[in-house]
Amino acid sequence: MNASSTLTSMSVNVRTGRWNEGILETLQAIAAGMGGDRKRAVERGRAALDTFRSLSVRLDEGLAALGIAAALGPDDPETPAFADEAQRILTDLGATGLLEAYRPIVDPRPGRMVAERAGSTIGVTES
Repeated sequence: MNASSTLTSMSVNVRTGRWNEGILETLQAIAAGMGGDRKRAVERGRAALDTFRSLSVRLDEGLAALGIAAALGPDDPETPAFADEAQRILTDLGATGLLEAYRPIVDPRPGRMVAERAGSTIGVTES
């Protein structure tokens, strides 16, 4: 079974609930990013962050943003927006160790989490 068929099965079988929807949207975004479908990855990623933000589950929102940034990779123009959001949330929560673990994947330059923010379109709002 591949990732796509697994996610299709999950979307049919997932229990109702907004948190479950956020998890599924996150997994869809990561699978799309890893599969090279950046448009779907960004679309599902934004949906996931919106879902978690509406539920006020900041750790889940930060982890989703970090995973999506990693799946898109350091060369994608949307990576800085997802990584910035992850950095903001996880720093606020005191979970900076997670950021350090992902730093080489999201932005391999020493001392940087993300590239410049120009061109980013994630549209994150402050809570």
